[in-house]
Amino acid sequence: MVLDFYRPDIINEPVICQVYCEKKGNWVRLVNHSCKPCARFVIKVVSGKARAMLQVIRDI
Repeated sequence: MVLDFYRPDIINEPVICQVYCEKKGNWVRLVNHSCKPCARFVIKVVSGKARAMLQVIRDI
């Protein structure tokens, strides 16, 4: 239930923060709750800002 947030545009940058969402959060915290997941979180830089996004990895 923890998402490590790092900057993919900075090489060898350690984890900047951790987002802990076991008790509080929105619907996204329940999306990947499976032994055979269909999605994953990825960190991407968009318009110069690092963002956490949900990416589908197989058919839903």
